Amino acid sequence: MYRPSMVTRAAAILGASFILAACTGASKPASLPAGTYRYESTTGGSALQSAITVSRDSNAVVVHEESKFANLPAVAPVVTESRLDPSTYSVESYVVSNNPEGFDPPIQISPAAATYKVAGKPIVAKAKALGAPSWVLGDEGASMFAILPALVHATGAKTINVYYPGLARGKTLAQTYTVMPTTQSRPDGIPAGDAALGLGFDPKRAPVLSIWYDPATLVMSAVKIGDETDFIRKN
Repeated sequence: MYRPSMVTRAAAILGASFILAACTGASKPASLPAGTYRYESTTGGSALQSAITVSRDSNAVVVHEESKFANLPAVAPVVTESRLDPSTYSVESYVVSNNPEGFDPPIQISPAAATYKVAGKPIVAKAKALGAPSWVLGDEGASMFAILPALVHATGAKTINVYYPGLARGKTLAQTYTVMPTTQSRPDGIPAGDAALGLGFDPKRAPVLSIWYDPATLVMSAVKIGDETDFIRKN
């Protein structure tokens, strides 16, 4: 589902300078309970509603999301499904269906690289930080942000490999983010007891995005990109 404001911001993020930080091997408990979580974004003036269902099978944590604009009820939702390593929450595969822009190829991710196809040709985007967990920054909804608290807590990572599937019309680009404390203001209505984390390129500067989440369950309450609240939990 196309949202020019998010695409523009993602492109700006890619153009910024960045640093690599160390990835620690410390392990911390993670949760993210099975269930359905609903979010809404009014970025761009239209209400985008996302329903995220978290489940588990024998091999992965499955994060299934359906996103659609409230004023377009007849339009089929964009469906995003990510499969995550059950111990680290690192993304292992990412698939988008019904995207009207059609830019996002299915991605298979290993610790070393992301693999996808453009016009039937296999393409490999190598990880920028070997050994760091993997994450996908798409343009479809809230689920890509919702997995981050569990990923960070499970791995203790200070650096995250990130892949951008929707940029350059199907060419997945690789980058890294550094995990850092957030300096951004808490969105209205977020519980005072929520924890927060930030992601950016330089820990001496403000984070690019910030996430607030329940510290007991690691379920996301809200995400801000820059100073703008992008998604907020509705149930």
